[in-house]
Amino acid sequence: MFSPYYPALEALKNAIEPDYIGTLGYSTKYPEIINNPQILDQITNKIDELNIFAESLNLNKNFDQLILICKGKWILRSFTSILKEEILCLSHKCRENEITRCQYCEIVDFDKCLYKPKFSIQNLDLDKNIIMNVKCANVDYILQKLSQLN
Repeated sequence: MFSPYYPALEALKNAIEPDYIGTLGYSTKYPEIINNPQILDQITNKIDELNIFAESLNLNKNFDQLILICKGKWILRSFTSILKEEILCLSHKCRENEITRCQYCEIVDFDKCLYKPKFSIQNLDLDKNIIMNVKCANVDYILQKLSQLN
């Protein structure tokens, strides 16, 4: 999974350096970034340059700094993409005994694994569920920023 840190740095640099021709801007939607190999390659090729730019602004690659430069929607979408991948891996982890096995995997009836999703998981559905059901400081921060967009 591609972290939103470097795309956010690229968008920031594009926004504040007048002569800089950026690969993307803050108006770029996060799915467009992570689903476009050309954009990902361009960002990857600029990592050294973006690290120098981050150092010039005293930015570090941590969550507290990320929320200063990154759009809340990008952070939320990145989080839900990771969450979706983890959910889809649960039945395999159950089968392989990497987590506490369900009753069906215990008796080697893997097709009935209780961790196996019974429906399609979409990032947008996860976004909505997180927004409506999760209460924590970082999610509240994202919700606050999203509410300011409306």
